[in-house]
Amino acid sequence: MAEPKYVIRDRILKNTKEIFGVTREELKSDSKVKTLVQARAAVATLLRGHTKAHPFGPISYPSIGKALQKDHTTVLSAEQVVRGAQKGTGVSKNYDPEFRRRFKIVARRSRPLPDVERIYGNLEPEHVDGEVQAH
Repeated sequence: MAEPKYVIRDRILKNTKEIFGVTREELKSDSKVKTLVQARAAVATLLRGHTKAHPFGPISYPSIGKALQKDHTTVLSAEQVVRGAQKGTGVSKNYDPEFRRRFKIVARRSRPLPDVERIYGNLEPEHVDGEVQAH
């Protein structure tokens, strides 16, 4: 059983806010401050990338845009920011080594968990005569 997408989303947002030192409101703002642009780019790229292998498919660009109160084209641009940083070419105007370091930390901390059911078995409680029973 794969992790629900909202769990992955919430973990990415939590880690991004922590590592980049921003709030959820700032992520949704129209500010062009470099740190916020980079944090949004990290969120958008990881939301798409960390859900690509999800059984129900990746989170769509419009859905990511909606979560950040941005247009889906902003999400596409954000991926270009991250690609420039990953290549280390400095092509992106928002590239800097600190962004690359922070992005990697958020990406590692936000990875989807392995198939929990395969590892731990069914974690859903069993219902017997209306009562929840432990396994």
